[in-house]
Amino acid sequence: MTDVLCFYSPDPAGKTVHGHVIPIGLACIASVLEHNNCSVKIIDLQVEDVDIKEVLRDELPVLVCISDTTNSRFETFKIAKAVKEVSQDIIVSYGGPHATFTAEDTLSNIKEIDVVVISEGEFTVLELARAAKERNLDYRDILGISYRDNGRVRQNALRERMSDLDSLPFPARHLFDRERYDMKMDFLNVRGDIIMSSRGCPYKCSFCSAGILWGNRYTHRSAANICMEIEFLIDKYGIGGIKFFDSTFTINRKHVLSVCHEFRIKGLDKIPWECEVRANTVDYELLKVMKESGCYYIDMGLESASTRVLEIINKGITVEQVENVIRWTNDLQIHTKIFLTYGHPGETLEDIEMTLKFREKYKDRVSFFAEHVGIMIYPGTEVEKYARDNGLLPPDFCWSSPFEQKINERFSTSTHVPLLFQHQLGPRELANINYRITWAEYTRFGYIIKKILEIRSPRQIVRYLNSFREVVKARLSLLLFQIKISRFF
Repeated sequence: MTDVLCFYSPDPAGKTVHGHVIPIGLACIASVLEHNNCSVKIIDLQVEDVDIKEVLRDELPVLVCISDTTNSRFETFKIAKAVKEVSQDIIVSYGGPHATFTAEDTLSNIKEIDVVVISEGEFTVLELARAAKERNLDYRDILGISYRDNGRVRQNALRERMSDLDSLPFPARHLFDRERYDMKMDFLNVRGDIIMSSRGCPYKCSFCSAGILWGNRYTHRSAANICMEIEFLIDKYGIGGIKFFDSTFTINRKHVLSVCHEFRIKGLDKIPWECEVRANTVDYELLKVMKESGCYYIDMGLESASTRVLEIINKGITVEQVENVIRWTNDLQIHTKIFLTYGHPGETLEDIEMTLKFREKYKDRVSFFAEHVGIMIYPGTEVEKYARDNGLLPPDFCWSSPFEQKINERFSTSTHVPLLFQHQLGPRELANINYRITWAEYTRFGYIIKKILEIRSPRQIVRYLNSFREVVKARLSLLLFQIKISRFF
């Protein structure tokens, strides 16, 4: 028998163990539960294929805790329904970024979900577990939740954000079958794992909900605490690299310098690590210190090379700042991944041409462009507000109602999350951009040679060949798509 049974919902696109990492949020919640004498079990349906009802009957939990992404929300609703079919007495809680921003919508329409956990969940779920064990269904004193009270949705006061992250136990990685997670460090072919050194983001990019989720408050762990967890991962699991999972690792310069200093003291500067940076939070000196401490790869969002678009999406950086970082990382021999996205609110084809020219200019100086054609509309973001205000979502759209946008398959995105299609950048225009990018990239001689040199396993060969096949199919079907596009709209 288990007090709390946690599920992480599967991606409806299908299950694969390649590149999966443990759901770190649930692992943190489970760790706090265990340290407070609550038994807990986690089923990660990304990588496990189980009979949910059979597990429920075996474990007989008092509380089920489900986490997901916007893409997998309908799978969550199926899990909740299965729970209630086994026993109406099991309390079902739902947490994570999507749940936080759709609490009223979810509770109003999904009767099988009893409670939605808002923002940080560790101690909120602990209180829910204690209440469930005592069969106390009066939730009025539990901070940070939404729930139904006599059919009416209520939201309690928010729980104050944790300031001392060092006080949290390390994530409960022992509750996962580690053999199912084979994350590899890019370019190195060594096994890696993820670490969160901080929570929160003070920035307000229009397409992202991170700043709103955490209340724009930034908190971080101490360097000593971070190093303790890395040493544990090396000793316990034999990992050979670290990816910092922070929204932006370099928000606080003193924090970064402290972590780098501690790495050198502890002899961890030989462990390769990757992190996400913002162009306005680093300079040559800081990147040099990071390099000397083991940083071999950075991720950086530019999104658009149009100054006008950068202002519209509240990115808070300039193209020149990004160009400076590329120059510095080239000098320091740090691999660099640049995020580019196409289809922002108010963006035009002229703006996109600026981004494509930037891409062409730096294609041989950037290790990888992570590109996304079509802006996905996520709850809680400024993009969602823009889409609703401008009639770019169906009038009756709500996040808990069935939704499938088949045209998204043309852009290799989830059909369950709406894409932003505008008058000046509709499916036809975005499809042409998508084709130009993918065909130009996959047929470029330098790119092909680079990918061949990066191959470390037969699985990589298969993945690259499959990707190339999809690009060829896209080229052959583009004209047909242009003819049939009107059928979708």
